[in-house]
Amino acid sequence: MNKTESEIQGPFDPARFREDGHKLVDILSDYLQTSLTGADMPVLPYKDPDDLAGIFSFDSEGGAHEPFEDYINRIIVNSIHIHHPHYIGHQVTSPLPVTALVQFCTALMKWDRLIWLWNVMSFRGSVSL
Repeated sequence: MNKTESEIQGPFDPARFREDGHKLVDILSDYLQTSLTGADMPVLPYKDPDDLAGIFSFDSEGGAHEPFEDYINRIIVNSIHIHHPHYIGHQVTSPLPVTALVQFCTALMKWDRLIWLWNVMSFRGSVSL
């Protein structure tokens, strides 16, 4: 296998996906536990939009070599904590964890785009479903 093939196949490696998936569920489970208890965390960790753009820019501290769990934690720390008991949101509910798992599945399978495409094609009369 040449370097290009390995760079293309690396991100699709099932073992890496499994390892990162387990890490993600562990991190989010710990976060959910912390957030639901009303831990000492700001519900809205406000940042100036320019600062936030810098935190998530391609030139930020992370980059391609940032460990997966560090990137996920950076997202969490800079997010609104909607599962926190002090969160009061207008027209935004706290998602159930099971819905996050279903979205995890549909994102990999791209069902969201496929369903959208079927609806558009059906609306235009291109296909009959």
